[in-house]
Amino acid sequence: MRYFLFFFLSSLNLYSYVITNENKDFLPVFYVELKEISTNKITQNFKTIFLNSINYRLKKVNANFLYEKVEKIDFVVSFFVQSVDNKRVEILLKISDRNNTILEKKFISYLDRRLFDSVDEILFILKKFVDEIKIVSIEVKKRKIAMINFKNFDVGKENYFLYLNDNLISKYVNKHFSKIVNVEAEKTYTIRLKQDKNEKIVFEEDVFLNENEIKEIEYTAKGILFVKNIKNPELWKEYKYFLDDEEVFPEREIGNLKAGRHYNIMVKDKDSIVYNDVIYLEDGKITFVEPFLNYNDYIKIKFFSAINEFWAMGIDYDFFRYFWIGVNFGFNTYYYEEKSIDKKFLTIEAGFYYFSYNSINFKSGIGIGGQLNFSESKEENGISAFLNFELFNFFIKPAVFYNFEKFDFQAMAGLYLTFLL
Repeated sequence: MRYFLFFFLSSLNLYSYVITNENKDFLPVFYVELKEISTNKITQNFKTIFLNSINYRLKKVNANFLYEKVEKIDFVVSFFVQSVDNKRVEILLKISDRNNTILEKKFISYLDRRLFDSVDEILFILKKFVDEIKIVSIEVKKRKIAMINFKNFDVGKENYFLYLNDNLISKYVNKHFSKIVNVEAEKTYTIRLKQDKNEKIVFEEDVFLNENEIKEIEYTAKGILFVKNIKNPELWKEYKYFLDDEEVFPEREIGNLKAGRHYNIMVKDKDSIVYNDVIYLEDGKITFVEPFLNYNDYIKIKFFSAINEFWAMGIDYDFFRYFWIGVNFGFNTYYYEEKSIDKKFLTIEAGFYYFSYNSINFKSGIGIGGQLNFSESKEENGISAFLNFELFNFFIKPAVFYNFEKFDFQAMAGLYLTFLL
């Protein structure tokens, strides 16, 4: 029977799977050699899928997974495979120490989706072996030991992975997390804390430990807050910004804040609170806050008069807080040279609010308009420029009207009803 080593790469590579033993004092190192002995076209695709699946699942299942090479090897895990037919392969699993084969297991795997059943079976065998093993190696007992004490992790609702070198120490790190890890002394270790959702490194530190030294590692989640200027502000007003009742300044980064908790963002003008919200600050992230004044576009239905000249009604559309456009229709009946004349006209206007005070619904602005007269007289055709003052539901518009020959003064006044969109 001809076997070839199942795991194949273009050149010799070593992967080490580090799994904590039952008393968690030492870390037995499992090596898997990956090299080519012979090839077989039937198993080539199967080989790649099987290898990737084993590596991926060991990362998820084992408490620790080490990518880097280490000098000491406690056990060697070997996989050999040969073809049975076009649909199946035979796999031989061996676990050995330096001198003897400790465990040997043979089983059949299919080349289709059922290959993942073989992966599960291998993982079950490895887990059972690790659960039962006890390290009695003389070299292990001679190791110089140091200790890393992970404690006081002040983090929020995010989940983290904690690595020692590339060895996964814990998958679940929260504010109640604490763990003591015994390691070999007189070596440098890299400690990393990664966020689960994006694998972003939020903490990294290299430590060198002498024999019997205890190194304490604590971590406090930190984030950055950036408060923007208030959106849709009222003109001529000054605003103050507060973070948990402490004044801050907009358009600046507020750093060194403890993350994993909620903060209150408040914006005040001289008289009142205009914005109030609670935000959650994430670890290692810039959180942007854009306060705003509540504002809806709305339509106004107007009823007004122009100082005994005519009666009119109109509709305005107020948008973007500061602008409006409108259309008005007016009429009047008067006598001229013993004739009764009906005057009708249409005006279109647009304007800009340069000041507003919402608490009493006061606004002031400027605008322009054009008027088209539908009577026999063309004297009323022209353009106008006006001021606009609104208070509660009343308005007045003093205006200068130009009929392309002369200027006249007008003053329109009336009331309006508002309908939010």
